[in-house]
Amino acid sequence: MAWDPIKDINKIRKEMERSFNILYKTVEKSVREVNKGINRTFNLKEPKTEISQDLNKITVVIELPGMNKKNISLKITEDHLEVFAEKHKKLKKSKKIEESYNGYKRVITLPSNVIPSKAVAVYKDDKLIVKIPKSKKKVVKEVTVN
Repeated sequence: MAWDPIKDINKIRKEMERSFNILYKTVEKSVREVNKGINRTFNLKEPKTEISQDLNKITVVIELPGMNKKNISLKITEDHLEVFAEKHKKLKKSKKIEESYNGYKRVITLPSNVIPSKAVAVYKDDKLIVKIPKSKKKVVKEVTVN
């Protein structure tokens, strides 16, 4: 009897298909068990923002409707302001739990350098008001052109 390479290749192909089907079914079952009864969504929006400045400070007003101030995170560097706010809801419907995450995220480049350690933030009437004093130092870097 002569060796038939096509027959051997088909045999290997069928064995690989069987192995991948077993793997796929195992992974699919695991994912179904993890997600059983849980429906999650995450929705981040960019908040409306107003930036104004005078000689001494920059004022940033960020609209964050429906947020709680304990869920607002604010990071300020010498030239950027980053705001992140999140709201989490959990609803039980018979055997299912629906969770939704809504929030706002925005990184703002400030019009001039500021002193982050002296920033003041107040959350009132669904608006976050951040006042940051301007820095008197101007950082100038001289670059040599090659």
